[in-house]
Amino acid sequence: MRLDKKHVTKVVAPSVLATAVMVAVAPGQVDAASSISNLVKQAQLSSNQLVSFYEIKNQENLVISNDFLEKYQKATSDILKAEKALKDLKMIRILTGIKLS
Repeated sequence: MRLDKKHVTKVVAPSVLATAVMVAVAPGQVDAASSISNLVKQAQLSSNQLVSFYEIKNQENLVISNDFLEKYQKATSDILKAEKALKDLKMIRILTGIKLS
């Protein structure tokens, strides 16, 4: 398995986008927003742990370690959880008529 920029971008870009999302919250949705915020923060922290792996100068003899795979899988899982929570919140707001601001 080669580690290339396209592969890294798939992991890091969503977390960067997710951290830029600002959620406007109605009073009844404070707990949900707090949970989503925590999920986004966890996704960002997990993906940031991959930085040391993709700042490699020589890729000719690149070997993917178990440490990288574990961190990559955790980051991917955390990003997917945060994205799902954001999509669920958006769907709730659509169904209830609460506008995003």
